[in-house]
Amino acid sequence: MGSGSARAVTPSTPNVAVCQECWAGDGREVVGRVPLCGLGGQVPTRGVDCFDVCEGDSVTVVRPSAEGRRAGGRPCWLRDVHDPDVLDAVSSWLEAGGPGVAEIPDLLAIHAFTPPRRVRVEHEG
Repeated sequence: MGSGSARAVTPSTPNVAVCQECWAGDGREVVGRVPLCGLGGQVPTRGVDCFDVCEGDSVTVVRPSAEGRRAGGRPCWLRDVHDPDVLDAVSSWLEAGGPGVAEIPDLLAIHAFTPPRRVRVEHEG
């Protein structure tokens, strides 16, 4: 489980949570901290069994670092991020600091959505 090239997911690191069912169904692999195919070794990623909000699209949550949370950043819920340009935008945003530190790229803003409160409470912890 895990990979030597993946950074540890810590509160000080912006990271990505993905629905393993959505991504596995597309042939991409999520195992522990191994990043998603397409995001490379730079993005700490964790798999979640199911967010129960996919409506047929992949769901990805970009979570802020501790610094981002202090600056008012909140987890950003995204749908349909399999396109390589969208994955690049996620990587670039996280490298720039992610939610609360860097502005969300326009390309990602069009993929953003707000899940029901019960889902946010369960997964944004």
